[in-house]
Amino acid sequence: MNEKTKLWTHRIIWIVIVAFIIFLPILINASKPELELVDDTASSEYLSGLDESSIDMTLTFNRPVNSGYATIKYYDSSDHLLETDRGYFTAYGTKTAESFLIYIDGDVDSYEIVSFEFEPTYEAGWIFAFLPFAIIFLIASLLLSYKEYDYNGKKLSVYAGWFHHTLRVNGEKCDEHSTLIYFTPIKLTTTLDDETKLEATITLTNRITLKANDKLLNK
Repeated sequence: MNEKTKLWTHRIIWIVIVAFIIFLPILINASKPELELVDDTASSEYLSGLDESSIDMTLTFNRPVNSGYATIKYYDSSDHLLETDRGYFTAYGTKTAESFLIYIDGDVDSYEIVSFEFEPTYEAGWIFAFLPFAIIFLIASLLLSYKEYDYNGKKLSVYAGWFHHTLRVNGEKCDEHSTLIYFTPIKLTTTLDDETKLEATITLTNRITLKANDKLLNK
């Protein structure tokens, strides 16, 4: 694999990895059934001195959910509406959501769940933890550089990779510098058969310039 192909291979690989991390949970989530409430349980205690009821409720869904809200109507034993309450339910990526104690004026005998506001969790959401690292490598791959020059019938090429940095003449490696971290520009040099001195400079951001006998060459 030549160095130009290697550069584009790195970029394509990391673009695919980033896209995979972003879209896999979305595709998995889209393939799941619509969120439904499949069960609910509640316990109630009437506090006669305060004429109110304390209620502890659990909602069960067909999919794991995040914390959300449910609007509930509460009735007494005569089916008279006592209160409509929008309560907060906690969930931690499981199929059950539990309320804090709910206080309703009057003696609650029954209830009706009118609506709920929950979002299902991404069941492969853990993969998002790798996204920052993948983005860093993608950006790094975009900073890789490769330039070719035509000079007096010779093909000159300079490659600035993550670790390897090379200067080639007609495909033959003439100078190389291998380092992962560097704090000054990298210089690569060689001399052609006609005594032309080549000097390639690779900056800290992998920008490449090439000079022949101190004259800047264009691609």
